[in-house]
Amino acid sequence: MAAHALFPRPGLIFSAAQALRRLGARREEAIALYEQYLASGEEGRKKDAETNLAELRGPAKTGDEAIDNPAAKALFDKGAALYQAGKYAHAYDEFTKAYALAPRSGITFSRAQALRKLGGRRDEAIALYEQYLTAPDATRKQDAEFWLGELKHSGAAP
Repeated sequence: MAAHALFPRPGLIFSAAQALRRLGARREEAIALYEQYLASGEEGRKKDAETNLAELRGPAKTGDEAIDNPAAKALFDKGAALYQAGKYAHAYDEFTKAYALAPRSGITFSRAQALRKLGGRRDEAIALYEQYLTAPDATRKQDAEFWLGELKHSGAAP
């Protein structure tokens, strides 16, 4: 965004949004930049921005569990496949979209795991593990406590 500060152009905003989207684990920032690009009135990459924005946002919560739960499961499964492939940033994004539809403690744990494996997001991973540990239905408390301790005391992310 340094180029944008010197030479403000909507195309630079779009490019920054693209970079964050492709990087992964920066969903909220990418969404904000796509929205800023669309608000500029620039037409050149409008369709691309709208498509990418919809992808980043994921499906809207309907409030109907018969619709939201299967959609959340599909997003979670996609995240799990990305996680297994070592694509932790994109796994985190899919887990986050799943959580928005069905805020379950297991998804919180998976989000924390993805951030821990990704590295560089220590405080956010710690906050997610702490959130998970307060959930009454948390089934992996011992694992969460272990990784929380590792992050707090050594910063390790194996």
